[in-house]
Amino acid sequence: MRNESNAIRLIAIVVLLLVVTSIIGCSNGVGRRTLSGDEVRRLFAGKTVQGYHEKRSYAFISYYELDGTFRSYQGGSKIPRHGNWSVSDNGDICVYWQDTKEKFCRKMVTDDRGNYWKVLFKKTRKGTKRILIVTFKSFAEGNPNNL
Repeated sequence: MRNESNAIRLIAIVVLLLVVTSIIGCSNGVGRRTLSGDEVRRLFAGKTVQGYHEKRSYAFISYYELDGTFRSYQGGSKIPRHGNWSVSDNGDICVYWQDTKEKFCRKMVTDDRGNYWKVLFKKTRKGTKRILIVTFKSFAEGNPNNL
């Protein structure tokens, strides 16, 4: 009788741990994946995009033209930065800033809730580290803000 009682308690604890683990796993982004090049093109081409640059601490709104140009208003500035955008063969979104002649290519990651991030995967001695660059807030068809 005592062994059955202990076995029932053990089963209850294991079930509880499984439930807690699955809840924690879901809230920590289970289901994250890297977007393909086609998905990245569909996400940005002809869209107005709002987001937050996590590394440099500013909000932005940008319009990505179908021809590969874009304009970005950053940190509340009324003067846009101009650049070109493309998608590399390995699916990275690449941005070339005309004013600084810098080009940055990053992976796009999404989760099962429809959140999007631009990330840099950096190889380290311990493996690959994911560095959050941008959190995207919205993607709107066209250029409704006349950017």
